[in-house]
Amino acid sequence: MRFGLPATAALVVALWFNCFADSGEPLSLVEYADVCAESITLADPPLRAEEVTWGFLRESLKSSLEKFRSATPPEVLSDFHRASIKGMEYMLSVSEEHRSDEQANPLALGIEGARIAYQIGQAFDELPDDVRRTLRAAGCL
Repeated sequence: MRFGLPATAALVVALWFNCFADSGEPLSLVEYADVCAESITLADPPLRAEEVTWGFLRESLKSSLEKFRSATPPEVLSDFHRASIKGMEYMLSVSEEHRSDEQANPLALGIEGARIAYQIGQAFDELPDDVRRTLRAAGCL
């Protein structure tokens, strides 16, 4: 089964931040983009969608969410950062409703998941062009 675009976007956003340091200081845009690019891979080698279980997703989200909450984004990314946290929290709550060994199904995220992914997309679209270009150039999106 393939992940749908909103679910994939939310999953990528949720997992790309698992290397943020707990510094308390705002990251620069370049630091944010570099961390994003380093963190985007779920596993090495990459997993196929049918190999992702709710347990794998849950553990990845817990780790990412803890580190992401402790990161201070550049001011320009604050709305995007908050929307991303909201998405991770929602995905984590859905993952906790399923058995760990069960294949993760993006349809379980439902309309609320699609709505949150849309909000993350809107927050990204509202970023200045140079910020979006920096994130894209780093391979974040």
